Amino acid sequence: MAARLSITSKELSLEGMGLSAVPAQVWESSEIVKVDLSRNSIQELPPELTSCVSLQALILSRNKIQEWPGVILKSLPNLSCLKLDNNPLRQIPADGFQAVSKLQILDLSGNSASLPDNPAFSSLPQLQELYLRSGS
Repeated sequence: MAARLSITSKELSLEGMGLSAVPAQVWESSEIVKVDLSRNSIQELPPELTSCVSLQALILSRNKIQEWPGVILKSLPNLSCLKLDNNPLRQIPADGFQAVSKLQILDLSGNSASLPDNPAFSSLPQLQELYLRSGS
């Protein structure tokens, strides 16, 4: 039970707070493992997020992100859960998934138009759950 409590203190939920940018408290703790920024109006991820090397889950569902955040994702070596569903992603680069090779859960629902013609899911050897539903 004690272990679970320490994990909880390393999770940050900022769901549905009307945010248009990722607040600084997300990257001020290098130990944070889960960030939930769903249901906001965030358009892009700040470069400071690259310091969140312990991050395992990044939940960005229902935001306004248009560009695949490949550079930032590359610097999150422990990321195992990425939820980018229901964002107006323009295009996911063909090599976009190589940056997140440790992913176990990937949700791109509502983004089917932005997938590359031949999505390289093979570069995600640990993938267990993949969500690609169209429109919400």
